[in-house]
Amino acid sequence: MHKLRRVRWLELPADLLADVSEKLVDAWRARASKEYPANLERMTPARRLTLLATLCHVRQTEITDSLVDLFIQLVLKINTRAERKVDKELNAELKKIRGKEGMLLRVAEAALSEPSGTVRRVIYPVVGGE
Repeated sequence: MHKLRRVRWLELPADLLADVSEKLVDAWRARASKEYPANLERMTPARRLTLLATLCHVRQTEITDSLVDLFIQLVLKINTRAERKVDKELNAELKKIRGKEGMLLRVAEAALSEPSGTVRRVIYPVVGGE
């Protein structure tokens, strides 16, 4: 976040390079990142500012994209853990039910004996409901 704050401090417009081809932006960024500070100082102000602004603008995009990727990974990890926890709890609850196999067998037999019957009339009495 500190790097992102530093780049945002420059307040470069979001559409700074909107009219420039991606290929040219990549070339400017590559050149700016390879130049020594002394070489940048010897350049004309227009060229120096173009290269540095391009470098900072692209870097801001890269940092933002990386943060979004990290956030997505975090959300997916939280979601996966939550699903595992719910599955574990449901399985534990299912194991706690005593005589569930017998109950399921009685439910199946009742449903097969009267397939057109209502759940309230056929199934509930078998499982101890109303």
